[in-house]
Amino acid sequence: TDVCLRTFYYNVEQFETENWKLVITNANGDKMEVSGIIEASDNYQFTDAWKYMKFPVSLPAGTYTAEFIDESGNQVWPAFIEEKWENPPDCLGYASPSDITILKPEVSGPSCDELVRNGGQDASISTSDPWLHTHPGVEVAVGLGLDGSDAIKTINRKYHWTGLGQNIDTRCIKLMEGQYFEFSAWIKMLDSSGNPANVVDPDREWYRNMSPILTINAREYRDALTKQFIYTTEDRDKAWLARPYKPDGWNLVHGLFRLPENSPRVFWELERAPDNVEFIVDNASIKPVTCDPD
Repeated sequence: TDVCLRTFYYNVEQFETENWKLVITNANGDKMEVSGIIEASDNYQFTDAWKYMKFPVSLPAGTYTAEFIDESGNQVWPAFIEEKWENPPDCLGYASPSDITILKPEVSGPSCDELVRNGGQDASISTSDPWLHTHPGVEVAVGLGLDGSDAIKTINRKYHWTGLGQNIDTRCIKLMEGQYFEFSAWIKMLDSSGNPANVVDPDREWYRNMSPILTINAREYRDALTKQFIYTTEDRDKAWLARPYKPDGWNLVHGLFRLPENSPRVFWELERAPDNVEFIVDNASIKPVTCDPD
């Protein structure tokens, strides 16, 4: 008999997932392993915030579980999963989102005490992963961090709406639902010639694009039942530059906020400084607030 298949994709973080497999198991215990497809051809593309590791699957109707495993067969979690379904085929008996249960390793509170990875707390940084950029590019700034340590730097940042940031593990967001988080990072800004950026003005409104702010980007399904269309919401000005601004020194970006709940993907971004201003970022951190903010 003919089988009616419907295709969907699990889009996940690209960092460290190159050799992972997606394992689909049906009600009879039959397993299917799926390899990922990277949407990048070089490091600039690989670190692009809108490039994914994609795992394509086509299934008939049924009952399934889905999980990711690493090279050693351990169950792992890729920070987030965006589920994207193609239009239903012109036949009957195809799979739908409700047919699949995603399995994931559990996390505990201590695992979520720091939501920024490779934030620059170590004196030496060997890679910029898992830092993302929204089109200026990102690299390790060897010896340019606080006290001569390594830091993270943008490359050829041209536009005020571009910046850098990271994905947040969605398991931690679920575990700490409703909690306040504290963001802090030290930033130094340079003009396109490598000189201190004198055009930054933290006293202007954020939408004047004169100073860096923290934006929380959350991906949302237009219809959570069909998962065919997904869009981005931007919650801006969640952290901002401390005053006074010191053009030739390090400046603190700080803020308190809640994270969006029930989003398949959340990533934070430092953006909105003037055009042609480069960022050097060190000691970036997002931690749950341990005191009562009220």
